[in-house]
Amino acid sequence: QNQSCNLENLYPDSYKVIYPMVVASCRNVTMPITEDTIERMVSDIYDKAVSNTKISVSLTVETTNRESSEDRQMPNRPPRNPFLNDLIRILILRELIGGGRPRFPVL
Repeated sequence: QNQSCNLENLYPDSYKVIYPMVVASCRNVTMPITEDTIERMVSDIYDKAVSNTKISVSLTVETTNRESSEDRQMPNRPPRNPFLNDLIRILILRELIGGGRPRFPVL
């Protein structure tokens, strides 16, 4: 168990900030999971994460080839970091699929 605690300390700060948000968001799901539900969850967590001063999410990444549909719909908003967006989506899906809770209905 001591080794497990030591390994947990190796997680990056971004994970330590984002993952609790993912867990809280997944616990609050009361409706069937749809693609729109996932998109709203990702967007909400992304906005909270980029405003958190404990982590730096300003990875310098070329985003011209990976413009999301949300970026196109909101042209006045700065483009999202596609890697952070994907990380949040992966953590949400992982938590919903294998988080040890009863499975939610998927539409």
